[in-house]
Amino acid sequence: MDSASNKAEIQPIQTELIARAGEFLHRHMSGRFSAQKWQECLLQTWDRDVPNHGFALVREDGEVVGVLCALYSKQKIAGQWLDICNPHSWCVLPEYRKQSISLVLAVIQQPGFHFTMFTPNQSGLEIFAYLGFKPMDKGILWAPNWPTSPFSRKVRFVTDMQQARTLLSEEQARILTDHLAYDWLLPLVMQAAEHAVLVIIKRQKYKRAKAAQLLYVSDYEKLLEHWRAFRSHLLLRHHIFTTRLENRFLPEGKSIRGITDEGHQRFYLSDQLQPHQVQYIYSEMAALKL
Repeated sequence: MDSASNKAEIQPIQTELIARAGEFLHRHMSGRFSAQKWQECLLQTWDRDVPNHGFALVREDGEVVGVLCALYSKQKIAGQWLDICNPHSWCVLPEYRKQSISLVLAVIQQPGFHFTMFTPNQSGLEIFAYLGFKPMDKGILWAPNWPTSPFSRKVRFVTDMQQARTLLSEEQARILTDHLAYDWLLPLVMQAAEHAVLVIIKRQKYKRAKAAQLLYVSDYEKLLEHWRAFRSHLLLRHHIFTTRLENRFLPEGKSIRGITDEGHQRFYLSDQLQPHQVQYIYSEMAALKL
């Protein structure tokens, strides 16, 4: 390939590029998802007003040769509304790898956003660190969901989502509603006295048995206060044997029995957020069945 033919222009992924970007991701990122499914992933949004769906490298003949997808959301964190951008699914053909970082820069140079990167590949770890992304604690804990007896009468789990919304704050009810469409997620509302805790779980496997990854917890302090009731509910109601907890979310002084391990490296780019405030809602961790 001559030097002229392996040059490509960076373009924001708008409506006219969705089909070509979806086909590219199907062919070169993961054939597990059809081109149509990738298009649906690209179009996923919780806000009507998004600047783009990521960025693509496009040759003069219109062929897509690289893609970095992006999900945008508005999230209320520590009482403030923040604009969050979650870039994901970064794939560039080998001949165009010299322009890979340009795709990332196109995303992160957009003003006014805080950024998360939850699924970097091995080659991307150094790149994101070089670009100023901050690594988060990789430590995790696999906690067994032992049954507890006698069962606590102070805690109940609400399975009717209409009723659950009435127990939550307006913002928590919005989060619940926004994530109900994903059938691979399990939303739970735990009520203890007058306090309701929203938990969003992603089903996965650990040692070939059903396990729960906590994508979002509205109040970790309250969840751990009633941990025995929570783990019993997961086991007896949902047949989930293990829960995956991340060290960065555990309040100081709180400990849970389990098997320690290391998870994937996650990053964020923000001068305002702290690691314990960066959860997995409104991201590819929730929106894609990875």
